[in-house]
Amino acid sequence: MRQTPKSKGGVSDCKLVILESFDHQTVLFAFGSNLRIMVQINYIEHGGAKWTVEIAEGISLMEGALKYRIPGIDGDCGGACACATCHVYVDPDWFDRLPAMNELERGMLKFASETRQYSRLACQIKAAPALNGLTVTIPQSQY
Repeated sequence: MRQTPKSKGGVSDCKLVILESFDHQTVLFAFGSNLRIMVQINYIEHGGAKWTVEIAEGISLMEGALKYRIPGIDGDCGGACACATCHVYVDPDWFDRLPAMNELERGMLKFASETRQYSRLACQIKAAPALNGLTVTIPQSQY
């Protein structure tokens, strides 16, 4: 782990910390007690276009997709696990690293089109340092 020294100008307790994980970097921004861990997520559109974005820890993959206007993630219910319009296919190498699916998500996936073994709802996956580099693929249609 590398740390920059405390800032000499502006905010005196401001630090930048970089944690290295595999081939990726997670950046932590701290201003006083506000600490934000940024997590790199890869979204692949049905046609193959790849989006690599950084979203803050605790933000759902659905919220991250909407923030960056990634096509194919609709999130009609706003993340309440009530519509299945944020359906994604999780890369098989990452699937077992995700928190377990709850019954609400399992039931809602029955309404998603073209579900597969590695289907999940992006609103139910929160960005976390352990998921840095996660790849999800967006289905052809959410309806």
